[in-house]
Amino acid sequence: MWFYREGGKGTSVDDLRAPIETKHVAMNSAKNMLQGNTGCHCWEASFVLYEYVLTHRHSFQDKVCLELGAGCGLLGVGLQRVNAKLAMLTDANEDSLDNLARNLRLNGIDARSLSLPSSEQNNASVYCGRLAWEEDQDCPFEFDVVLGSDITYDVDLVPCLAKLLKRILCGKEGCQAFIAAMPRNEATLEEFVKAVEGSDLKIQLLPWKPAPSFWLRASPDLYKTKLFHITTT
Repeated sequence: MWFYREGGKGTSVDDLRAPIETKHVAMNSAKNMLQGNTGCHCWEASFVLYEYVLTHRHSFQDKVCLELGAGCGLLGVGLQRVNAKLAMLTDANEDSLDNLARNLRLNGIDARSLSLPSSEQNNASVYCGRLAWEEDQDCPFEFDVVLGSDITYDVDLVPCLAKLLKRILCGKEGCQAFIAAMPRNEATLEEFVKAVEGSDLKIQLLPWKPAPSFWLRASPDLYKTKLFHITTT
């Protein structure tokens, strides 16, 4: 089951009060792009990956996880609830990062900034920080899992995304990626698959469909979402 509220201008943390039980999530999400950028809206694919995390917790529990294009922070909440060892939530947009941190607080999660000195980085399990795929940025962690939802929509960024995935997945043996994508543009999705395969990574489509008992309500678009699993071998 999930819960979130779509908020517009003037919506503050105090305006959004929701239960903090495991089965509920409170989200401040823009209704349209006039109220925020793409990262301030909860896209369908993020619900799919959130459900996958909660129903496959063995793949994420005690793991060091990285989310690309974290947006509203739904996956960050899920990773914290399945007891990921560490969750690094990243986005390239500062407005999205501000909204991400606010949504985490709504759900009782006090995230740390990636700008903290390395000596302090072991004191929290959730971090927020800026990551632009086209920029070469050092990271203080090696990851077990990479996640991303609705991050394949821009064909111009697909090569950068594939390059980044290869660098991270090759950085630690056994690292794997889960990418949920809404096929709004089949050509763009095909380019993503080709770019990943061209980076000598293995990509496969995972069987998935929404569990009726999991959702309060389910958009028909959820059934269109594709869930990819990417590994080095």
